[in-house]
Amino acid sequence: MKEEYIRRVGRLLSLPGKQKREVLRDLEEIFASGAEHGETEQGIIQRLGTPEEYAAGVELSLAKPRPGGKLAGLMLSCVACVVCFGLFWAAQRPWVPQDTIGFAQGSTSIQVESAVDLSPVLLVLGVAALTLAVFFLWKLIRGRGE
Repeated sequence: MKEEYIRRVGRLLSLPGKQKREVLRDLEEIFASGAEHGETEQGIIQRLGTPEEYAAGVELSLAKPRPGGKLAGLMLSCVACVVCFGLFWAAQRPWVPQDTIGFAQGSTSIQVESAVDLSPVLLVLGVAALTLAVFFLWKLIRGRGE
């Protein structure tokens, strides 16, 4: 009964070979420990559930996170990086030709106003987004290698 249960769990598991062997070894230990404590094989099987339930529970607990979150983070940080560096570049360009006071034919009045320069903020945000993009790319590549 025990051997059939373990064999069936082994067939149902869709894990890599090393992990599958560890799970089956743990299952052997569960049966051995239960026998040491006076529990019958049938009692252990009832406690563990059907082989389908046990295999599904093991796979759920050993499941790796999907790379979708990392890919979405990579895409979002790349878009943020492009937007920030684009706005930084646009903020650095002069909107009127250099060395001109105005485009009027008549007299020109000059009014000096103070404005907040967002260039440093955009540069910092762009560098932060680029750093995040590199981080997510590294996590994505590292996750696929495992």
